[in-house]
Amino acid sequence: LRLLNNKIEQKQWKELADWLSEFKASFGKINIIGSGGNINKLTKIFGDKTAHSLDYLKLKSAHQKLDALSMNKRMKKYNLRKDRADVIVPAAMVFLTIMDQIKADKVFAPKIGVADGLVYERYEKYLEKNGGK
Repeated sequence: LRLLNNKIEQKQWKELADWLSEFKASFGKINIIGSGGNINKLTKIFGDKTAHSLDYLKLKSAHQKLDALSMNKRMKKYNLRKDRADVIVPAAMVFLTIMDQIKADKVFAPKIGVADGLVYERYEKYLEKNGGK
């Protein structure tokens, strides 16, 4: 939303790049896991639905296709809700920026969200503590 409203300064992009460089230096070759509606929708439309992934070149192509369309045309062509059609282009740009910075080939977008994962983790701990009951 901040990108959509031109609320990101160049300084913030530099801070992101520096932060990502630290991770790349520490971990070497990495790919990313995306969570949330935008990356799930991008993967559903443009990615590998079986592997729940979207490679860099397909994401770049998706960004270009979406960016070339008006919000109304995005909604019609890709069956997007209004609240998704407006933010999906800047979201794709964020993922592309991150992938480019760390040289990631793919973003994985499992159908499970962060909140779902936390609930699942708590449930697993509950089962362990209570003997699987």
